[in-house]
Amino acid sequence: MGIFILYLAWFFIVVKPTFSPDTKMSLPFDDLKESFYNEASWNVNKTPLIIRSNITGDNEPIIVDFPFKGITEQYYVEEKYIQIDEGRLFFLANLDKTGSGSTLLNYLFHSTSNYTQPDIYSDIVSSDESASTDSIKINYNNGLVQQGFFRDSVRIFYYSVKVDGSPIDTSTTSHTYNNLFSKHKVITPQLNHSSYIILNNSRIYNFMTSDVEKTVTIGTRIHQYNRFYINPSTGGAISYNSSQCDNYNTDYIDLYDDAYGLAFIFDDNVNLELCHNKNLSITAEFNVDGRFGYQLLFHSADDDMTKMAQPYRLIYGADEVLEGLSDEKLFYLSFKNYSTIKSDWGYSYDFNVTVLNASNTAIFSYGIMPIRYVTTAGKTYNYNKLDKYGNMSRVSVVLLSW
Repeated sequence: MGIFILYLAWFFIVVKPTFSPDTKMSLPFDDLKESFYNEASWNVNKTPLIIRSNITGDNEPIIVDFPFKGITEQYYVEEKYIQIDEGRLFFLANLDKTGSGSTLLNYLFHSTSNYTQPDIYSDIVSSDESASTDSIKINYNNGLVQQGFFRDSVRIFYYSVKVDGSPIDTSTTSHTYNNLFSKHKVITPQLNHSSYIILNNSRIYNFMTSDVEKTVTIGTRIHQYNRFYINPSTGGAISYNSSQCDNYNTDYIDLYDDAYGLAFIFDDNVNLELCHNKNLSITAEFNVDGRFGYQLLFHSADDDMTKMAQPYRLIYGADEVLEGLSDEKLFYLSFKNYSTIKSDWGYSYDFNVTVLNASNTAIFSYGIMPIRYVTTAGKTYNYNKLDKYGNMSRVSVVLLSW
């Protein structure tokens, strides 16, 4: 307030402008106001993320299709460490309720400014050859799972992927990681296969994409679990003295013993073959035309895996477009040449723009000051100032022109 009073004192005593009602009416203040607002304002999109959960648990991976475009660093979910990768949004959520009271609400923000991710502790250790977090360690060979360890014991002994009956081409692979996940990817002209290990979770998430329909076969030899479950009518003990394989059409199978288990969950029904002659192996065959995903979930025997096929549902709510003055755009404006701005705005008169906060303290000023005894007109407008997190504060914009 004191700064603004001193400014007014200098303006009226030293400069001594004169205010003419006729001048005020004739100056195109609406044009000046519109040009300034277009230069200094921005939009921030605020989209509700509505999660309805069927399970309870901390650090549940939320992985959903991401329908929005733009630079990934310019998206932010409040208080969440997020990653946007291959058209999917990844973050962790604490799901503490189920049923009608399970709704969890977060907000997704998007602007033209980059966001800083919140700090997150990560125990992910990742390289081209392996990745580990929580209770699992996965060994990779040429971008594909080779072995899987859960609680320091081998649970996956062998793993293969075939496309149209032939082993997938692993000549081109990639490996990336961050604080949230480790990813190993096989890239082929026909089909891409991405494998993710998520922080604090004993699971392998796999996603495949193909522009044309392909028949994919996943083969794996696993620990000799003694029981399996597909649905209430299909399951029971596994007999290892039979050479016959069992065939099912299902999107879910859980294999377990008295201590631990391994569940397979697919996006859709697959032709699944369960063989149990001395060793235990699973072969799953399905078609990929577009996108297809499947998971391998290591777990303790007492974990209820039946709800993991759809542990939650995320709905994007109606997008709210917030509008207001931007500190960043005001900052950039302050460095722009005055004559250039006058030309860009198509404004032939001289002017000054001052922004005052709720305490009437000047927080921004641009333009020139009028010379002595010049006939000057002024107008004041009220706006919102908006930061990239959707927070608004009321400001006044004082326009002077002559």
